[in-house]
Amino acid sequence: MTINPGSHVIVRTADGKELDRIAVTDVIEGEDFPVVWITTEKEWELAEANDVRPEAWPWPAEDVQPLVAI
Repeated sequence: MTINPGSHVIVRTADGKELDRIAVTDVIEGEDFPVVWITTEKEWELAEANDVRPEAWPWPAEDVQPLVAI
C-alpha cells in the first residue's frame, strides 16, 4: 500500500510510540533521507475547510506506515 496526500498513516516516535496522523505528501527526498510530511487529522480538516495548506512536519519515511483497516 502506498502513501499519498490525505492517507491515514501510523508514525513511530523516537521512544517507540505509534501515533495516528495524515500524510501531507507521499515519500519525498529530504535533506539527508526520505521523508513524509505529516499532520494531525484536526489540522488537515481545518486546512481543507479553509482552503489552505495544513501545518506539517517532516517524518522519516522509514517510520511512517499506511494505516490498514482490518
